[in-house]
Amino acid sequence: KYRRCIIMKDSIIPYIIVKTLSKIDNIYEMRLFGYIFAKAQSVMKIYNKDLSAINLQHAMNLTRVTMPARYLLQMGDTNYIHIKKAFELAAKHIDYEVEGWQMKLNIIAFPAFQKQGRNSMITFVIHNDLWRALLDFSKGYRLIYLPTYMKLKSTYSVILYLLVSQQKEPLEYQTETLKNLTGADGQKAYERTSNFIAKVIKSAQ
Repeated sequence: KYRRCIIMKDSIIPYIIVKTLSKIDNIYEMRLFGYIFAKAQSVMKIYNKDLSAINLQHAMNLTRVTMPARYLLQMGDTNYIHIKKAFELAAKHIDYEVEGWQMKLNIIAFPAFQKQGRNSMITFVIHNDLWRALLDFSKGYRLIYLPTYMKLKSTYSVILYLLVSQQKEPLEYQTETLKNLTGADGQKAYERTSNFIAKVIKSAQ
């Protein structure tokens, strides 16, 4: 059987991204975003990862990204039917500030699923300002282990993993704060604190 061979090590997540992830609705979007910031950081000497199968084509202020669709599936999963759920990331943006300018950066644009010979690929466009946002650690960051990130099965689990990363002491959060950070606020299913704890906190735990 074919096995994906990627060396995945630690990745640095700018703190602004932690809040952005609360806007993400499904785990396929979350995995795609994980590869985006991993590829952005692969140019840094402090970050060592083999991402050669993710191809970049630069033109003007945009970059066309092409990558194997299988990267969004967990090991052993060959069902591609849900891959296009990752394209919902095109409706998400990052609120970013540069020298006093407020910017709303779309995470991806023009996503597509295509065949290249026997391989299934996904392709999309990223503005170069987004790469800069992903490498901006001026307001803090979280250091995570990418294999763990990619194994998680819910968006809430990913976000809570980022929140507790590098913590050596117990953390205390107000329930409403956690709902806001995970994107569960405003959702009817989680209006009751007991439901939020059972379905979000316990499942992530």
